[in-house]
Amino acid sequence: MTTTLRNAAYALGLASLLCFWGSTEGQARNQKSTSTKVDTFVVLIPRHAIEDIEKNIVQMTGLRATAKLRLDRAKDEVRALENLLDERQKDLDALEAHLDSLDSDRDAHPIVDLKKKISLLEKFKDLLELRKEVREAEVQSAEAAIAYTQAQEEFYEGEVILAKKTLQRDAIAKKQGSAAEVATMDVDIKRLEEELLELWEKALKRQDGSVSEEQDFLDMLKKLGEAQESFHTP
Repeated sequence: MTTTLRNAAYALGLASLLCFWGSTEGQARNQKSTSTKVDTFVVLIPRHAIEDIEKNIVQMTGLRATAKLRLDRAKDEVRALENLLDERQKDLDALEAHLDSLDSDRDAHPIVDLKKKISLLEKFKDLLELRKEVREAEVQSAEAAIAYTQAQEEFYEGEVILAKKTLQRDAIAKKQGSAAEVATMDVDIKRLEEELLELWEKALKRQDGSVSEEQDFLDMLKKLGEAQESFHTP
């Protein structure tokens, strides 16, 4: 009798335990099914508030406008220096022609003075040439800055589109029976993310180019400063 009761109790306990496991597993399956429906989407790119992204766009637009003004000014200075170099070359040609017309015996002193003028004019012309190279470097720097801000703005614009799409997707995911629509939007979002990653890479490359061109411009400025100091030093 005792054995029968023990077996019955064991069977009842085992049945209860199996029922508990089944109930727990069923709840877990239901929770997993519900969460997979709307919460398993993994983003590749960090999300930012649309207002913050739009502020970044405004900032890039302003930086590009400043770079364009700088570019126009640098181009104007390059043209002015080219004209000035042409004028100084004409002066140099005239002095050398006059030097050739002088007699070495009769015009010894005028020849010495004229050679000094020619030497000084040549140094001044070299300095002008270096100034032109500096402005040309500034043109390259400004153009690189414009290219960078344009690429960065394109990235931000894509980020706005992605943010709006994600907000739309999250709103739809809260509705019942929206799994198919959410899955479709997830595909679209992934595609947008891939496009945005390409824009991001493009912006980073343009940024590296802009930094490199600006450094070259700064190096040229330093070289010009040293040349001007040497020119004014007796």
